[in-house]
Amino acid sequence: MMGFVFLPQTGIASASTSLTTTVSVPALPVAGSSLATWQSWASAQQAALQSVTPQSLVAPSAGCTNSSVMLVPVVSTGTAGIPAGIVTDAIQIVGSCGGAAGAPLGGNGIRPLLSSYCPNMTNCTYQSATNGEVAVGTGTVGGNANYMGAAYTYTSSGSGYTSHAELGTVSSGCSVGTLVANSSDSSLSNNQYVEILWGPRSGSNTWSGTGWHYNGSGYTNLGTVCAAY
Repeated sequence: MMGFVFLPQTGIASASTSLTTTVSVPALPVAGSSLATWQSWASAQQAALQSVTPQSLVAPSAGCTNSSVMLVPVVSTGTAGIPAGIVTDAIQIVGSCGGAAGAPLGGNGIRPLLSSYCPNMTNCTYQSATNGEVAVGTGTVGGNANYMGAAYTYTSSGSGYTSHAELGTVSSGCSVGTLVANSSDSSLSNNQYVEILWGPRSGSNTWSGTGWHYNGSGYTNLGTVCAAY
């Protein structure tokens, strides 16, 4: 398995509040490691994130406010090089931003530059979705820049729009792909977002960010954006 990969920036990073906490997570085990080795690593990952308050792990982007930051357990589906069944922690964030867009749409309908639709991210790709915007990109958690994030921002009027964000990986094209981490459902108002940050990753991949809306009886796919990081 490849070690951590630091990729060149593909977006314009906004100024952000300085982190107050640095958390060290051991490097991922090499390919072919025993299940016990992976379980030991996962326990260390969880212990590191649980050793401090979640709010101290993430610096909100300029113009954004994180109103809720919490840890949620993630059961691996066998993606990102981690064996199926291994349990790690992800960070779920709910907050609000000013709602200002970044660059104009490109020829493929995707905006490649950072904006308030990319909360708590350092590199990001986003595009329009039903009643909002979806985003996928990299984030820094506890001083480690190898985390991945997916976000859905609700931009329509009204409140109580129950939604969640899903981070996935795709092998070709762009689709919801294989689940990496899900946030829980959150009730959103105008310009509020729900986001999931998971990591640290090892190596590069094509990642997907998808927004989902609970309509009372099931979930509606609001849209997906994909990018390689």
